[in-house]
Amino acid sequence: MKKLFIATFCIGTSLFAVFNPDLLSEEKVSAATAEQGSIGVISEIAFDSGARGQIYVRYTSQSHSFYLTQEIYNPAKNEWVSVDSAKINSGISMRVFLATPVTGNLSRPGDKYRFTLSTLPNGGGTVIDSKDYSLQNYYGTMKAITINSVTSASTNVTGTAEPSSTVQIKKGSTVIGTGKADLNGDYNIKIPAQVVGTAVTAQSALNGVTSNIASVTVTGLQTVGAINPNKFIVSDTNITGTYSDDVVRARALINGASVSVGGSFENGSFKFFVGNLGIKTNDVVVLQALDANNGVLDNKTVTVASAISQGAITPNDYTVGATNITGSYTGTVARAELFVQGTRVSTGGTFANGNFTYFIPTGRIKEGDTVVLIAFDASGKELGRQTVRTVANTQGSIKAHHYTTGNVTITGNYTGDATKARLTVNGKVISWGGTFHSGTFSYYVGATTIGAKDTVVLTVFDAKDNQLDEQNLTVLAQP
Repeated sequence: MKKLFIATFCIGTSLFAVFNPDLLSEEKVSAATAEQGSIGVISEIAFDSGARGQIYVRYTSQSHSFYLTQEIYNPAKNEWVSVDSAKINSGISMRVFLATPVTGNLSRPGDKYRFTLSTLPNGGGTVIDSKDYSLQNYYGTMKAITINSVTSASTNVTGTAEPSSTVQIKKGSTVIGTGKADLNGDYNIKIPAQVVGTAVTAQSALNGVTSNIASVTVTGLQTVGAINPNKFIVSDTNITGTYSDDVVRARALINGASVSVGGSFENGSFKFFVGNLGIKTNDVVVLQALDANNGVLDNKTVTVASAISQGAITPNDYTVGATNITGSYTGTVARAELFVQGTRVSTGGTFANGNFTYFIPTGRIKEGDTVVLIAFDASGKELGRQTVRTVANTQGSIKAHHYTTGNVTITGNYTGDATKARLTVNGKVISWGGTFHSGTFSYYVGATTIGAKDTVVLTVFDAKDNQLDEQNLTVLAQP
């Protein structure tokens, strides 16, 4: 009777499993292990024209619930890593595993694998049997080599390659450096400094197999630098801050558009004029740090803040009955509120070019009232408050008689609130005084104070020294 041969093909790292007792006819499982199972002969072959390797693991199992697990040893990390684990059939059979590389793309002689028969996946549960295996041949392809940037000041070349491979660095056909990649595939090889524009290549080799050729062109000395702008206040004319290393100028971008290049950079601090750019609080402002060749070294977003609101209001004296309070202001005053005797009356005012007017309804302010103006900015923030001094709305006039030299008094008539006068002769104030009663007045001057050719002015005031009227006197010579 012919023996039965069954082949099962699988997808993944376990390519296929074969059950055929004749394949293991020369293996004799001991009575001690026959009750559970054991791992038998382990061998390897190449397939895919040598691009990959397979490891054949023969086993005996008395249960279809056991697992066969493949682990690989990573010497760089000093650890075993599970790469495949699958439930197996009972009986005497064989499972095929891939010769998975430890690192890179190549599996190589000496790579260590461990195969474990156990009751749970990945070598868990009860271990029935375990056996190590060291690879005998190379399988796979070389890992593609890379080379990092090289400048005219570089005296080392770095990159990645097949782990443990030999790396050659060339300028044209001339070898300028040789070294080995470490177990992680990194290499760092010393070379003489090269001139800008030179093509430098790297290629790795292992066991007669060579990699691709990676190339890089030598560039000028790498410039570095950073820029750190301070917070920008909308009312400012410059963005300021600090910089480092090779920064010599900056480029300003507002909402993604380049608007200006320049700035003053000295001793680690910079100033960049933006007074003509109209930056607003909702604008996105970016400063690019540039080297001498306008290479971009850094990008930083500038924090834009509203202008610091401050200001003051200075009202003039208010004459009762006037239609406006007037005065001056500084800073960002945009409006005011009027309080009379502690009661809010109105909001408004016209503020322009440092001066303001504030409308007062007729009869709203009386003599003796406490009047306060409160200044605000455009956002409603209070900036300050001032008490407005009120003055009475007095009025009056004077009409002096002709004065004859030698007389000791000036006489005449007056109207309204006049209570005193001031005498000025030829531009010089001579005296204050006078008697004002029932519409007539007299002002003592003495017999020799006024000459026939003198210019004489009499100015009349109310009780609080508010000027009401003035008159140029007619002086007659005594006959």
